[in-house]
Amino acid sequence: MKLKFASALLALSSVTVSACGFTPVYGTAVDAEQGSIQITQIDGASGHVLRRELLMLLRPGLPGVEAGRLEIILDEDTTDFPFRPEGGNLRTTTESTAKYTLYTEKGMISGEVTGSSSFFSPSTPYADITARREA
Repeated sequence: MKLKFASALLALSSVTVSACGFTPVYGTAVDAEQGSIQITQIDGASGHVLRRELLMLLRPGLPGVEAGRLEIILDEDTTDFPFRPEGGNLRTTTESTAKYTLYTEKGMISGEVTGSSSFFSPSTPYADITARREA
């Protein structure tokens, strides 16, 4: 008897909540596709991280831009400086260049952004992989 009552209460509450215009706080996959600015896939592991961060930053949109599509080409160059006696890297430098194009109904905006990061490579095995990801 309790099971039937609980099932009926659950069904009734779901009907009343859906009828009142309730929407989830954190959106759904459908909402992600309907954002104001669509970001195309960016190649590489760094591109994946960049796209994920841009999705978070641009989710509310840009002032004066109702809808658009952002395309980014990311070029990354890593240079290792082997100064350790055992042949390991002492220092690593990463230089990145991102060429972007934002297509909107009003026109197109394009440009280029460069950045660099330099860090000492850790002496423990495989720790340089984590250091490169963080850079």
